[in-house]
Amino acid sequence: MRALVSFFVLCSCGSTAPAPPPPAASPPGDLVDGLLARLDRAAGCDRGASPWCLATRGWATGTVPAIPDGVLAGITIGLERDRPDAELPRGLVTFSAFAAGGGKVFVTDIPPVNAAEQKTLDAAAASVADALVGRAPRAELPRSLLDLLKTLPKKYPVARAAGEWRYAGEADGRIRRVGDVWVVIEIPRSGPAGIILSIYTDKVAVKNLPR
Repeated sequence: MRALVSFFVLCSCGSTAPAPPPPAASPPGDLVDGLLARLDRAAGCDRGASPWCLATRGWATGTVPAIPDGVLAGITIGLERDRPDAELPRGLVTFSAFAAGGGKVFVTDIPPVNAAEQKTLDAAAASVADALVGRAPRAELPRSLLDLLKTLPKKYPVARAAGEWRYAGEADGRIRRVGDVWVVIEIPRSGPAGIILSIYTDKVAVKNLPR
């Protein structure tokens, strides 16, 4: 299950001042487009090779081909609307998976149970990022992680709508194909306004561990 709240943790820091009123809600399209534009600038997409630029530059023209059955590996970042622009690309990046089959999808993080697993997942996220920007031909993942991905369920019915795939789970999800990757944007239904951005690839190989 995706830990939605973990991407949008706020701290009151012991303040006794009354909380300001929440900002007026933006339509989902405005929220998504606005945050992608802000991330594009903050990530330096005019001059750099951040994997997030695949989404910021390709989301608007993404396509809606059939989603292949199976599980894709990816990376995820949470983008909170009210954070300063400079902080957007510095958020927590996690390894995640996109499972599809039988007309259903499931997007999820892989929660670690100990420090060793966290190290493995951090390395997996870095390997996926390298593959997304062309620093490596494929993301190399340990077999144990790949075997785990194959067991993920497919939970939420998905349907084409308005130039993208959509599903309703713990958040409202939108899916588009951008070049040779899949981009998933989720809009949480509670908590601070923001989106959860994920990019997935099928360019995965078993990591050759040293003997």
